[in-house]
Amino acid sequence: MRALQAVGLTILLMIFLSLPVLLFYLITENWNISVQSNYYQHALLLEAASFLIGYGAIFYWFWKPKIDKGIFSGFLVLDLRILFWIIIMIIGYSRATQPFWDFSKMIDFYKNPDFEFSRNFSYQKDIFYYLYDAMGAVLLAPVFEELFFRQFLLRKLLEKYKPILAIATSSFCFALIHVDNPRNLIPSFFFGIICSLLYLKTRKIRYAIFFHITSNLLVTVFNWFGEDFYNWQDAMQFDFMYWSLSLFGALLVILGIKNIYENEKIDWLNMKNPFQEEET
Repeated sequence: MRALQAVGLTILLMIFLSLPVLLFYLITENWNISVQSNYYQHALLLEAASFLIGYGAIFYWFWKPKIDKGIFSGFLVLDLRILFWIIIMIIGYSRATQPFWDFSKMIDFYKNPDFEFSRNFSYQKDIFYYLYDAMGAVLLAPVFEELFFRQFLLRKLLEKYKPILAIATSSFCFALIHVDNPRNLIPSFFFGIICSLLYLKTRKIRYAIFFHITSNLLVTVFNWFGEDFYNWQDAMQFDFMYWSLSLFGALLVILGIKNIYENEKIDWLNMKNPFQEEET
């Protein structure tokens, strides 16, 4: 698969993912149906429908994968050493990428040192709010996205390009699908690189899925209950401690990769395709 084909498939996937939302909007507008009172009930169904329609269509027409019956039972026999370093990397990644999430706030602060930091934790939370976040961000997205961007797209790109170009292209496509939130573009690109390196080293997609699920779970929990944490972080006002924590986070990611690769030097230009023997 060529890079342009990968980008084209990603754009097609984005169109498929938006179809249920578009249909829902057209139906509610034409029939004058109000959904404000039970928004999360509808959002929960839309989230599930979007992933099933979008990824299901792409998998059926372009991949037709053989379902590995052990993909979920395999989580019970994961290497604890790798899991430990994955958790360390998740903590590091969350800190290293925080400046990208705070970018607009950072600009406002440097323009006006009297800028007041504020986050909205006052909205109403009900059971459907938690179900919406849990199903979408913590369950559906990690599984479907890792299957598509790593097990399908990355491996197809590896048939045509060296690993460094395949990783960069699949990670770009992964970032592209998060274009609805510009602050997430660069973090998503680096996220894709990390998951690609995990998949290339272990040759098992479940490690990338574990990284994705756990990372999204951490973000989701802090979005639910992290008001005190974010207040503490905002109180730093981008001082030396703030940037030190971000740098420390980046070092944790590098340390995790080095240990998962067992201190093997990653030769980015001459990295071998670990799946080449399986394909020949």
